Amino acid sequence: MTVNENKKIVQRYWDALAARDWDTMKTLLTDDAHYTDVGVPGPGGVGPEGVIRRLRIGLEPLSGYSHLPGTNMIGQGDLVMLVMRLATVAVDRASAASDARRPG
Repeated sequence: MTVNENKKIVQRYWDALAARDWDTMKTLLTDDAHYTDVGVPGPGGVGPEGVIRRLRIGLEPLSGYSHLPGTNMIGQGDLVMLVMRLATVAVDRASAASDARRPG
């Protein structure tokens, strides 16, 4: 794949994340994909199911969030990095604390 093709996949994932479209996000992840959310205990998630499970721990307690201008994407070869900015709305902290204690 070219760098531009890889960037398009990352953009599709980013758009699906904004829509909380977990199913589309899973289709864009490889079996060796890994996600660790800074500040959340545990080893993170591996593979589509594991990554989405970990993302949901941080995102589901939010009543909403939106992408802010200033997101940057760079790519070289098979590596694409996205620096994102989000605005969050109303966190249900009791739910988030409970979810963070679940094994992931």
